[in-house]
Amino acid sequence: MAKNLFIAFEGIDGSGKSTQINLLKKNFENAGHNVYTTFEPTDKPIGKLIRDIFNHRSNADQRTIAALFAADRLEHILNKENGIIKMLKEGVTVITDRFYLSSYAYHGVHVPVDWVIQCNMLSAELIRPDLNIFIDIDPELGMKRLKKGRNSLEMFETLENQKKVRDKYFEIMESEVEQKKKSTLDDIVCKVCYSSVCITEMGNVYPCAGWQDYVLGNIKEKPLKEIWDNSEKVQYLRELRKKDFPKCIQCSEKEFCTMCLVRNANENPLGDPLIVNEFFCDVAKLNKRLFLDWKKNQTNFQNSL
Repeated sequence: MAKNLFIAFEGIDGSGKSTQINLLKKNFENAGHNVYTTFEPTDKPIGKLIRDIFNHRSNADQRTIAALFAADRLEHILNKENGIIKMLKEGVTVITDRFYLSSYAYHGVHVPVDWVIQCNMLSAELIRPDLNIFIDIDPELGMKRLKKGRNSLEMFETLENQKKVRDKYFEIMESEVEQKKKSTLDDIVCKVCYSSVCITEMGNVYPCAGWQDYVLGNIKEKPLKEIWDNSEKVQYLRELRKKDFPKCIQCSEKEFCTMCLVRNANENPLGDPLIVNEFFCDVAKLNKRLFLDWKKNQTNFQNSL
């Protein structure tokens, strides 16, 4: 297992994310991890504004709500006191209740999902979860859980909306699978060192959050532009292609796996980004099974009409 992980739980309201997060937190702590649990919308100023809208204390257009979530997410990632990147730098395993996939699913029901994805592009480039855990549940059961012991429901907590959101989650998964089918062996593995890098307070430049040990240079010794343009390590990462991972080329689950150089490097003692850990292969198998089960259920539902 990695030194520390960033894990996001996803699912419709009432799916049991909070319960599972607490259980996973205890398991990690028993294994010796320092764990930080967090959530979206956050308890920071923008997050509080979103909660006011959800609880009908304020009104806003769906586009405004989607944009507020994107802004709240950036603060969630970059906050200097307890932001996700700061916690990961300190070696803490971070578990969040919702991340950008929630925006794709929830806001994608009300506004064009491509626009939502663009709004969250910077967040996705700054940090992606090592693992997204989607908890699937029947929307009717979710609504029963939400209504138990509560006097009112939030904006998105209607049966009709929850059904649409659940479908949107799977549409996003299906879209990603189809997109990966179109990829070629000459495609890049991931976008590290293509659009951004990270810099520590000491000036060390590294590819991505969680990969602080892979130092590309130091801005106190060389200008950032020189590191960006001329670092041998940067050039090495940019030249990596999918064909450099022969184990993955023939894999039957490759459409359900997201290759990550950071995870690879953190998952083996040598720090080699070319060595793929079996843990993530198992996750891909689970993703495939979940997706195929959903497709089967959708087909059965359509045939029953």
